Amino acid sequence: MDQIYTYTEMVEKIRSVYEYADARNIFEHVAIQINVSGQGAGISYLEVADRAVCVEPYDYKDRDGEVFVDGLVMIELLEKGIGFDTAREKGLVRYEGNLKKLKVLRNLVLPGKRDSGSKPRTADPASKSSTRESVPKAGSKAAESKTGSKAADSKIGAKKSASRK
Repeated sequence: MDQIYTYTEMVEKIRSVYEYADARNIFEHVAIQINVSGQGAGISYLEVADRAVCVEPYDYKDRDGEVFVDGLVMIELLEKGIGFDTAREKGLVRYEGNLKKLKVLRNLVLPGKRDSGSKPRTADPASKSSTRESVPKAGSKAAESKTGSKAADSKIGAKKSASRK
């Protein structure tokens, strides 16, 4: 690596790799702060929310975890000279925080990195959280209890048609 990176250039380099990643298979919020030391030193964060990735040059207070990495190692990671797990095993990267949230990021598909025949890995379906209320099927007892009985519905319809005459 010949180029010397400033803090702004480092954030832009991280952003260029992750911002257009496919996060459709991530069904939870993840916020990881990235602490770069040495070249390009500074703090930024990578956040996945609403199945989109955002990289910003700020300190993230309610983060799920923090990555501590030297700037030269960060460039190697971004340029795929070394994998994140390998860097962690070698002690080149340190992570503190919720390990489950870090592992969720493995479901990101980076632009241009997917083979035409391969599918991206998907998040564990059991981890999908939904805020949707279940809607009972029409004609079921649960549906009748929400709307009243079918007989009551028929009476209302009869009253409406009688009042029109």
